[in-house]
Parts: sequence; structure tokens; C-alpha cells
Amino acid sequence: MRRWPLAALLVVATGCSAILGFDEGELVVDGADGGDEGAIRDDAPSGTDATRDAAVDVRDVRDVRDVRDARDASADAPVDALVDAEPKQAFETSAVFNGRLDAFGVAGAGGVAAGDQRCMEAAQASFPGRTFVAWLSTAAVSAESRLAGGGPWYVGGVLLGELIDLKASQLKTALDRNPEGVQIVAAPIGVWTGTDVDGKPAPLQCNDWSTPASNVGGEVGTTGGAGGNWTYSATRTCNLAFHLYCFEK
Repeated sequence: MRRWPLAALLVVATGCSAILGFDEGELVVDGADGGDEGAIRDDAPSGTDATRDAAVDVRDVRDVRDVRDARDASADAPVDALVDAEPKQAFETSAVFNGRLDAFGVAGAGGVAAGDQRCMEAAQASFPGRTFVAWLSTAAVSAESRLAGGGPWYVGGVLLGELIDLKASQLKTALDRNPEGVQIVAAPIGVWTGTDVDGKPAPLQCNDWSTPASNVGGEVGTTGGAGGNWTYSATRTCNLAFHLYCFEK
């Protein structure tokens, strides 16, 4: 049977499994192996209230251990989050849409919300549970402001760039692949954007993506376009159907 001073209690007791109680004024702690070789005894004289009060509240020992474990867990959490984080994705829809961004054969309310919904539908199979928005501007809201954070984004496993690269028309690779990573090469090669080369609204956006009329125009980019052409290359009438660019938030 070992005897230990009270000062050693907090150090040794963290490895013990249970407090047995007092024996002749001494605190007895059961060892992890169940034997009394792991016991801790306080040699303070029997009846010393201050010593007994300090030793008897074994919850303090457990509290110290709990605080330590919580501290260690919180310190590891940011590292785990970084390890588990997946890179943000971007893609071009395989499907094409009119200037109101209607789903195929279904007349909708339009607006950028419709574009975001088309992106979410396209991403569902390849990127379930993740949120995407369309690279679309309205007269009052820029495409760049609709992206959360500064990226970077990846296309088919290849770095596309950060937001600053998009706004400077310095893409690291072409934005011309669908969510499955398949390159889009068939006509039409236009992409509705309503967005200028700096990420700000271009002059025309099909009346804020509210109409499929043939007498109203919207700005498009070019699939796989170099420089600023990726987002702003021509004006097309809103009755025509083009792709969308989608970025993960």
C-alpha cells in the first residue's frame, strides 16, 4: 500500500479509476488495475478539517480531467476541420435555359433565384448536400457579390482560381466542364451571365432574368473562352437557350 502527500493527488489521480474513501484520515483511491498498489493516501492527521475538505471532493479531480480533455478536443477541432474540408467546385451546366432561366418545359418566375435552382439541380448527383449559385448579375446586384468568400474554386479537379482571378479574367483553366467533369464542346457554346469582365453587371440581363422575349437582350460568355470572353463576349436575345456557370458557396 503506497502513501502519497496530498499535493500529488491531482497528478496521480487522473490515472485512477475510482475513489474508495477514507481510512484513518487517509484518502484511498483504487488503482486502474484494481489493486491497492494504485492507492493514494493522504498522510495528513486524522480530523484535520481543511485537509479532509480539500481531499474529499473527488469531483475536483474529475473536473480537472474534463477541462483538460475539453481543451485538447477544442485545440484539435480546427485541424480536423481543415483536413475534412473539400475544395469548392465550379462547373458549367450541361442543360441550356432561356432568358427567364426556366427549367425544361416549365415556365417559372425567373430571376437569379431560378438560376441558382438550376445550378442546385445540376449539382445534386455529383455534389449532394452542397450549395451552388449561378454566375449571374442583375442591374442592381453583381455576380461577384453573390459568391461567398474568395475561393479558390476547382473545375474537374483542376484549379480554376480565386475570386480575384475571376474578376481579372485570369482563369487558371477553362470553365467548360459539367458537374461530372465532362467537357462541354457541343453548340451552343454561350453561357448566360449578364456580367462584365470585372464581375460587375453588364448592360443587359434579360430584364433581370425575367423574360424569354425575342426583343430583349442579355449578355453571354463563351464556353472555354479565354480572357474576359469567359463571362462577357456577346449580346443575345432572351428567347435563345444557353448554359449557366455555377459556383459553390
